[in-house]
Amino acid sequence: MKQQLKKLAYERALEKYGEISDYHKYRIVSELRRINELSIEDEILCLERLVSIARQMNVSLEIEQEPVISSFVCYLFGITLIDPIEAKLVFTLPESLGEIKTTHSMEAVQIIYKEFTAEDEMLFFGELIKHKPKDEPTENR
Repeated sequence: MKQQLKKLAYERALEKYGEISDYHKYRIVSELRRINELSIEDEILCLERLVSIARQMNVSLEIEQEPVISSFVCYLFGITLIDPIEAKLVFTLPESLGEIKTTHSMEAVQIIYKEFTAEDEMLFFGELIKHKPKDEPTENR
């Protein structure tokens, strides 16, 4: 998983920038090191696959959890749309990502879920992604 994550990060950086600056390389290496230390490569790859499948299905999906937003690697994978370098965000990842919440409809999440093939992969997806309904406006009384 470690090599797959590294290869994918550099491929996406090349696609996005054409040439990878020294600072981008530094950021990728340091983030991959932290991701490896936390043993969350599977979670990051699962999120990348989730977003990739959603994009193929024309479903707009972005993970808005704070630790994910600060990750340049997650930005390269399309998991978040905010460039943390441009936004001057310091990379921080907790010991675990916990559950990732999405504000999209449960139907959209279920359609994407069905694209995960292996049973263990589907169970992992189900544990990682939870549906968080959009806040409904309340009436003033």
